[in-house]
Amino acid sequence: MDRQSIVFLGSGNVAHHLATHLHEAGHTIRQVYSRTLIHAQALAAMVGSTAIDDLSHLDKEADIYIMVLADDQVQPVAEQLDLGDRVLVHTSGSLPESVLAGGSSNYGVLYPLQTFTQSKPVDFSKIPVFIQGNNAATLEKIRKIAATLSPAVHHITDEKRLHLHLAAVFVNNFPNQLYAIAANILSRQDLPFDLLRPLIDETTAKVSTGQPADQQTGPAKRGDQGVMEQHLALLEGHEDYRELYRLFSRIIQSEAVSKGSE
Repeated sequence: MDRQSIVFLGSGNVAHHLATHLHEAGHTIRQVYSRTLIHAQALAAMVGSTAIDDLSHLDKEADIYIMVLADDQVQPVAEQLDLGDRVLVHTSGSLPESVLAGGSSNYGVLYPLQTFTQSKPVDFSKIPVFIQGNNAATLEKIRKIAATLSPAVHHITDEKRLHLHLAAVFVNNFPNQLYAIAANILSRQDLPFDLLRPLIDETTAKVSTGQPADQQTGPAKRGDQGVMEQHLALLEGHEDYRELYRLFSRIIQSEAVSKGSE
């Protein structure tokens, strides 16, 4: 393996998982930068690195610089780096690779498609990683380091990655919020959320083996207006929930009709 020296700019959830996995893969994490030194120190201690909270102390001799920052911080921080021809990447699903042009002549994207929390281990061998590079040599360097994370490495364009990120929000963030709503509905009747876990597991299992539209069930799919009216009555006083219920039911019914006319 071609071992690389790496600097991380950012110390949050994604940085935590990327840095620890790259360290375990044999790469050297030279520095971890964060505006909050204690956060940088916590991650640096895990990967045998040095923590900094001042970009003037940035090590300019690493092979690759991985920016794992909030989207609105990426370009402003990149423009402060002056890395010459060192490879600079960001991990965002939505930003174009060109936002890094002010930081280096060689830049790109290393985007792992997964939800990360520090307390939950992840298996990178099952995570697709999407890459870009502003030239062939940079792309190859990014590909090599991505391959030490996952066997599923894909070259992608800015536009396709943005659509992928949009789809990811629909399958991750929105369902999670729906789970929170369901938990709230149950809690008002002193019912535990655990009652729904087998249903969630079965729904996920069915989606993993087929197209989502083919797995749809429930009152909206059946056109059971009476049940839907009962549900809406139970949501009295929660207009946001009622609006969501109506919207999802309308979409499900519309797609069911469309599919039936094919």
